[in-house]
Amino acid sequence: MKTRLKIKKSLLIYEDRRRTIGFLSKFPIYLFSIVLFLALPIFMNVNPYERLLDTSFSKDLSLKISLLKREEVNFLLKNLLNTNISSLIEMTVKDGKLDERDKNLLILSNSKYGSNKLKEAQARFLYELKVIPDFKRFFKENIKLKYLSEIKFEEDLLSEVEVEIYKLNSDKIPILMYHMLDYPYRWIDEKTFKSHLEKLYNAGFTTVSVNDFLKNDFSSVQDGKKPIILTFDDAFESQFRILKNGSIDPETGVGMLEENYKLHPNFGRKAAFFIFLSKYPFGQANQPKLWFKKVNYLYDNEYDIGCHTYSHVNLSMVPAERISRELNAFYTEMEEIFGEKFKKSMLLAYPDGDLLDNMKIIENYAYKRYSFDACFSAWGWLAPLPVSPEFNRYKIPRIEANNESIEEILKAQTFKKETIKIKLLKIYITNDQLFKEYINEKEEVPPGNFFYKNLKFSISSKVKTPNK
Repeated sequence: MKTRLKIKKSLLIYEDRRRTIGFLSKFPIYLFSIVLFLALPIFMNVNPYERLLDTSFSKDLSLKISLLKREEVNFLLKNLLNTNISSLIEMTVKDGKLDERDKNLLILSNSKYGSNKLKEAQARFLYELKVIPDFKRFFKENIKLKYLSEIKFEEDLLSEVEVEIYKLNSDKIPILMYHMLDYPYRWIDEKTFKSHLEKLYNAGFTTVSVNDFLKNDFSSVQDGKKPIILTFDDAFESQFRILKNGSIDPETGVGMLEENYKLHPNFGRKAAFFIFLSKYPFGQANQPKLWFKKVNYLYDNEYDIGCHTYSHVNLSMVPAERISRELNAFYTEMEEIFGEKFKKSMLLAYPDGDLLDNMKIIENYAYKRYSFDACFSAWGWLAPLPVSPEFNRYKIPRIEANNESIEEILKAQTFKKETIKIKLLKIYITNDQLFKEYINEKEEVPPGNFFYKNLKFSISSKVKTPNK
């Protein structure tokens, strides 16, 4: 009985000792925890610059960051230790503060592009986004890093625009060339010209300007219609005459175009007139300054005025010095009379249609830094669109307009406008490849060949638009 008690007592004593020993062994841990708890506020207030030394920011950037407010430094250390966007951080902190827009921009940039090292141009583009009210929308779009330095920044980049893309059912259009309209033995008369306009209208053609053609802009053409360009060489009086009462003679080219426009507005009245100046353009020489009024009228009413040299010299038959004199004389006089309007006339029709052996003379020509936008031959067949690989702006073919050629044109397969309208953010039309990738994602664009401005692209199959 006593033995058992002793055992029990010894057990009791042993158990008490174990409790005492266990507490003492853990006491240092408890003490360290208490000290750490009391010292934590002091640790948290350590100089931010010292903490920056442990990051991978550069010394200069670390110093700039350390000069910010403490909460701004802590924001950067907590959220943006990835130095791949350090160039953007440097731009953002250069004014010595971080507002909420700065912080949002840095977080969104790091989230989307933080795994890649930003180049300075890319960082600058992102930094400029802050001026756009809804700049956060940018980061929801599928804009790859490689495009950032290629996009020209504009404040309306995130505005919604509508663009027209055209189906490339043909890459050719007809460009007609007329001369006298009252000389049927060599060219045609006014009655024939009227019949041409009627036939072309009935066949679904619509006139476009040379400028719109060069930009592949067929917005003035209705869907289902076919663009065509009308040109007139030599500025004969039968092309444009003004009557004594000041009205346009309805039996001349411009008069017939105007009358036809009243009957068929969809056909338009656009045309190009290539003039030379060694004689009074458009005749009526008894009124020497009347041609000023005519040319101003053409400039102001959707018509194009082009150069046919100063004295209608065949450029393929004269030396380079004479070519320069001819062209300079033409543009000098045009500028003296019409001022800045001469810039609209950087178009050339080669007299007699003959191209030069050395085309570099024409390609390199400039008057006051303005070079030729387009140059036209007098021969050939259908002209390629500027998106076509065959297009050469210095060798654009034309078709001499007569009854036979008109009938051939009516049977030819030429470009017919078929439009798909797409709404998108403006940023997608700032880069060709970016635009192509965007269009490929659109379900409303069927397979086929298309073009937009000077960009040609193919859609092989429909791709569902990813959720954004």
